[in-house]
Amino acid sequence: MTARDRLDRALLDLAADGQRPRCAEPADHLWWTSEDADERARAARLCTGCPVLRPCAVVAEDEGEFFVWAGVDHGTRPRMKSKESTR
Repeated sequence: MTARDRLDRALLDLAADGQRPRCAEPADHLWWTSEDADERARAARLCTGCPVLRPCAVVAEDEGEFFVWAGVDHGTRPRMKSKESTR
C-alpha cells in the first residue's frame, strides 16, 4: 500500500465517522493552495491536531508536494516559462 493509499484510507475512515479535515472545509479550503503566503501560513496553523496529519506528511515527503501539507508550507509550484520568454 502506498503512502497515498494510506492517506486516502485515513480520509475515508474520517468521512465514515462524519468528520473531515480542516483543509476540506468549504469556507477556507483554498488557503492550503493559495499563492498568498499569509493564507498558507493560516492554513498551516489550522493543521494542528488534524487526525490525518501523519499520513498527509508522508505523502508530501514522498511525492514532493507544493503548498501546505501536514502543517508545513512547501511553497508554491514553480511557474513554467512560456515558450515566448525562452526565445
